[in-house]
Formats: sequence, structure tokens, C-alpha cells
Amino acid sequence: MRFGDVRSPLMGFVAMGLFWGAWGALIPQIQGATGASDAGLGAALLAVAVGAIPSMIVGGRLVDRFGLRRLLPLAIAAFGLAAILPALTASPLALGLALLVVGMTSGFMDIVMNVGIAEAESRTGRRAMQFAHGTFAAVYTVTALAAGQARGAGVGADAILGTVAVACICLAAASRHGAPATAARVDATRRHHPGPVLIALGLVGAIAFMSENGLQSWGALFLERLLAAPPEVSSLAPAAVGLAVALGRFAGQGLTAMIGDMAMLLVGALLGGFGCLVFALSGSLAMALAGIFFGAAGVSVLAPTALSLAGRIAGPERRGAAVATVGVIAYGGFFVGPALIGFVSEGFGLRAAILVLAACAGPVIALALAIRAPLRRTGRRTVGG
Repeated sequence: MRFGDVRSPLMGFVAMGLFWGAWGALIPQIQGATGASDAGLGAALLAVAVGAIPSMIVGGRLVDRFGLRRLLPLAIAAFGLAAILPALTASPLALGLALLVVGMTSGFMDIVMNVGIAEAESRTGRRAMQFAHGTFAAVYTVTALAAGQARGAGVGADAILGTVAVACICLAAASRHGAPATAARVDATRRHHPGPVLIALGLVGAIAFMSENGLQSWGALFLERLLAAPPEVSSLAPAAVGLAVALGRFAGQGLTAMIGDMAMLLVGALLGGFGCLVFALSGSLAMALAGIFFGAAGVSVLAPTALSLAGRIAGPERRGAAVATVGVIAYGGFFVGPALIGFVSEGFGLRAAILVLAACAGPVIALALAIRAPLRRTGRRTVGG
């Protein structure tokens, strides 16, 4: 895959990495500034999903109608403007409203950029989904480290997220060059009915993103609260997640060709569950960081594999709809994960909440085994409709 084929949608992945990397390092500071409890923070994070899911559904239809050239810069710019809002809040309610707007713009941009990658895969015949998601993770890692160091030096959340907002506006301008006029070959006049294989792939992605974002959002709090780490050290948790996800996905693009998609799902689930278990039971910083690294590396390959499978097994006229179906289900887990950890932590403690993530390996393995035979029968036929 040449860089020019995916340059425009990659700007969205970079913007996403900038915000969520900074957000992962700033959560302890913003929780303190708003006075939110664990449950209150979890509820505020749930507002991201409330805003994102509807905008993702609408976003797929709008891309089919207006094309990437018009919507991609608009989506990135809107996300950039929303990025500063959480830093301007002073109460849990205000934080929830700010994250609602972040969710709406994030969900819309997410579908637009993923459909852009799917269109490039369809047009060129080369895989790029793991690379695109790995780019997000790499940017997330660098941003989390930089934001943690800035926070430790006394820089406020408003300055950090303001910088992210300006960078996103610049990325929006850059995305205008090279974007195709249309996104994916989808007949917008026909109703798309997802089949059970697509739903199962979406659930695999949902569990993967739930675990990944749960580790991102609560890793710093885990180190500060349970292991007495200072801000400069606690920021290593989201940074470790970002590094593991980036390495896992960049390696996964080549490894999948060697062992196959189903084996990749099984290996990723087992490694992810083991890493989360080590993280939950850790009693030292070294053990905690090792656990969060291997947990994130394992789950990192699951969602891109599911999205790539959806794009390859669907017919050309439904490829965009298939990717959108899996994406909407999958990113529901991305947004629900941090909220779920918050509610479990409030009732049973943060270690118990991380153990829930470790247990998620079981459902992923079950789903992978369940769809193995249908995927073989499907081949290159359309799986939805």
C-alpha cells in the first residue's frame, strides 16, 4: 500500500491519536478539577458513546451520499473544535456534556476515516487497516508521553487540549488533498441487513475496543491510586498501551498473512487476557506496566482483523455498509469500556474491574470459533443482505 493511497484518511487517525493520547494522561487531572467520583467519571465517559453511536450510523450514510472529499476535512475540523471542551469544565455534568460533543464528532470522524481506508483497500487490493490503526496507536503513544510530561511540569489541561485542537485543524486542511470524491461502492438506496457473521465480527471488535480503551482510560489512575505513582510515571500506563497497540498492529499486518485471520483472533485473545490478568494482580510498577503492555498488544489486533475481514468477505457493492456495520458495533465497546470499569470499580474496586477485562478473552475465543466455518463457506460472497 502506497502512502498516497491512504494519506487523506490517515489524517483522521492522526487526529484521533492526538486527542485520546492527551486525554489518557489528563484524566486524573480533569477528574480532580471536576470533582467527579469513579462512578461520575464513568457516567461522563458513557456520554461519549451516547453521542458517538448515532453519529457513526449517520456518518456512513453521509459518506455514501457526499463522498470523502467533502466530509473528511469537515469531520476532522469539527473533532478538533470539540477537543478543547473537556478542559473547560468544572463539574461532572459539564464534563458529561463536553464528552457528549466529543463523542458526536469522534464517532462521525471515525466512520469517515475507516470507510476511507476500506475504499483504498477495495480500490488497490492491498491491506491497510492494521497500518492505519497502528498509526493511531503510535501517535497516541507519543502524545500520551508528551502530555504526561507537560502535566508534570505544571501545564494545564486547557493548554494541552488547545494545542491538540490547533493540530487537528491543520490536519483537516491537509486531508483535503488526495481524498477521492466518493468513499465506497455502496448502493445508498438499498437497505442493508447485516448477517450473523458481520454481527459476530462486530462483537469481537467491541470486546477488543472495550479492553483497549479501558486500559487507556484507567491505567494512569490504577498506577497513581494503587501503586502511588507520580504523574510523570502514571502517564507511562497509557503510553505503554499506545506503544503495545502500535507494535501489535504493525506486526499483525504481516503476521496475519502467515497464520491466518482466525489464528490471529485466538492468539490475540489469549495474550490479551493473560496481560490483563497480570496487570490486575500487579503489586509493583514493573509488573503493572508489563501486564498492561501485553494485554494491550494482544487485544490490539482483534478489531482491525474484524474490520478487514468484513471488507474482504462482503460483495463490492456492500463493502462500505459491511465495514460500517462492524465499526458501529465495535466502537460501541470502545466507548462503553471505560464507563463499565468505572461502575465496577465503584462497587468492587479497580483491580476487580481490570479482572473483567481479563475475562473478555473467553467470549472472543468463542465468537472466533463460531464464525470459522461460516467464513469458510462464505468465501467472497456477500455475508449481509
